[in-house]
Amino acid sequence: MKTETIARLWGGDLEPIRYLGANDAEIKKLLSKQEHNRQILEAVLDANAKTLLDKYVDSADDYAGALTEQSFCDGFCLGIRIMVEALAGSEQII
Repeated sequence: MKTETIARLWGGDLEPIRYLGANDAEIKKLLSKQEHNRQILEAVLDANAKTLLDKYVDSADDYAGALTEQSFCDGFCLGIRIMVEALAGSEQII
C-alpha cells in the first residue's frame, strides 16, 4: 500500500531540499552574511587566491550537501523507528 506522501516523493512532486531554509529567517541572515563576507574577501584577493577560494567554497558546498543528505537519511530512519515502536504495541500491521 503506497501513501500519498511516498507517491509524491517518488514522483518528484516533493523535493525537500528545494525548501531547505527557504522560510527560515536565521538561515537567510546567515546566507546573506556569508555572501557579504565573500564579496569583501574577493575584493582583496589576487587572481590566484580567488581561484583557491573558489575551490575551497566548492569543496565546502560538496561537504555541506553530503552532510545534508546524510542528515535527511538519518532523520528519516529515526522517524521510521519511532513509528515502528509506536505501532509495535498495537494490532496494526505495518
